[in-house]
Amino acid sequence: MHRYGEVQYHEREYDLRDGVLRRSVRWTSPTGRAVKVSSVRMVSFTQRAAEVGQLQLAYDYLGEAALLDLDDLEHNVRDGGHLAALAGTWTALVAGFGSPRSHDGSLSFAPRLPEGIVRLAFHLLFAVAACASR
Repeated sequence: MHRYGEVQYHEREYDLRDGVLRRSVRWTSPTGRAVKVSSVRMVSFTQRAAEVGQLQLAYDYLGEAALLDLDDLEHNVRDGGHLAALAGTWTALVAGFGSPRSHDGSLSFAPRLPEGIVRLAFHLLFAVAACASR
């Protein structure tokens, strides 16, 4: 067994009809404890739907992703918050609805907001990496 444990099973399923990405992993810890982890991610669908102009659909996906912990949709908040879901919600808002683009060292935005969101404000730090050619 690897010092970090061993993955016994991994499955990723896209349900495009319902807009859900499900992931399941069965893992054995280094101590031999069997652990099963499942997640449902709406965040990536939020960003993709917004990028192609399906704003209401993106807004619906965003609501489900944002409420993962607030409404305890997975019935496991007692074990702790889903930091990836929280970060993903921020990313979906900024990257999906704010639509920032970097091109030739400059940053531009093409915001698109669905009904229900009247204003979106966020702070970014943008740095251009210098590349030296030899």
